[in-house]
Amino acid sequence: MAAPVDTSKLQASYAALQSAFNAGAIDAAVAPLTELRVALAPIVMGLAHRDTPSLIMARDVWEMAALLAARSSDFATFERLFFQVSTLYPRCGTSPASNRQGHLLALHLLFLLTENRMADFHAALARLDKPEKTPTDVHMSAVDSSQHIGGSTLSAEADSDLIADYGPEVGYVAQLERWLSGGAYNKVLKEVSSNQSSDAAGLFTVLSNTVRAEIATGIETAYAPLKIDAAGRLLQLHSKADLDQFASQRGWRVSPCGQKYCFPEAVASCSTMASQNFGASKSSLIGDVMQVDSDNAKDSDQQSQGGLFGPSADLLFATLAYAQELDQIV
Repeated sequence: MAAPVDTSKLQASYAALQSAFNAGAIDAAVAPLTELRVALAPIVMGLAHRDTPSLIMARDVWEMAALLAARSSDFATFERLFFQVSTLYPRCGTSPASNRQGHLLALHLLFLLTENRMADFHAALARLDKPEKTPTDVHMSAVDSSQHIGGSTLSAEADSDLIADYGPEVGYVAQLERWLSGGAYNKVLKEVSSNQSSDAAGLFTVLSNTVRAEIATGIETAYAPLKIDAAGRLLQLHSKADLDQFASQRGWRVSPCGQKYCFPEAVASCSTMASQNFGASKSSLIGDVMQVDSDNAKDSDQQSQGGLFGPSADLLFATLAYAQELDQIV
């Protein structure tokens, strides 16, 4: 085994890294981070003698490296560094405990959520439920409050048991997963839009884009034309420029009257196949959808193009037929 690493010679680089990290200066952090990672790599890999000061320095350096990768939206590097630093936590013990561990764990869970790696997500949560876990495993997250992964409305909306079990940040991500699984996309978008964590900004962008794509698929299936203001409410896009950009990316066109979106024929025709694909029905359960249906029903132009026998009715009849088949099976 190699000789112990002399951390006293690395104090200047460590101080420079901390200063750049706290200032959010990613470019300034590159040089000291590179020097420290090269010098401390034998400790992380278990090839050098491990004393507590060197282990703690290595842990802090790898934590900052992982967070800088997240801020740069380099999530492949973030995940690799997260797994490496995770091996250091049990070796460092709790004296002193890391104040970034819970924050990093929440970021990694959020990354798994955006990647739709649900098996890995639930496996990570299950590991936290082991009896031998200590409070520092998930509750130590005394990082800068501006970086906390948690929206302003979560305390009123979330399951308090999740917060009690996992701590505020990990519990927040667990609640987002529950809402996604239940099709409560409006709640997810509300939380994402209120979150100000720069560490998670890239992940929240991916998540919001994915959720809006799911909502848009439901809209295209359930409606023929849809009023522009109603589409904005459902997608929670309050800027006309953002809504127009989203509509253009989906291939939506503004109707001649200038008040509705019309969807591509190939997409609208998919509503007749609803009996073979019920995934879109979840999207129709998002908040305000009943009000949108009411608004559309009041519009005479909409009624003249289909009335009761439009795409929404097709989806309804297909769902009822599916329920009847299930009843016969039972």
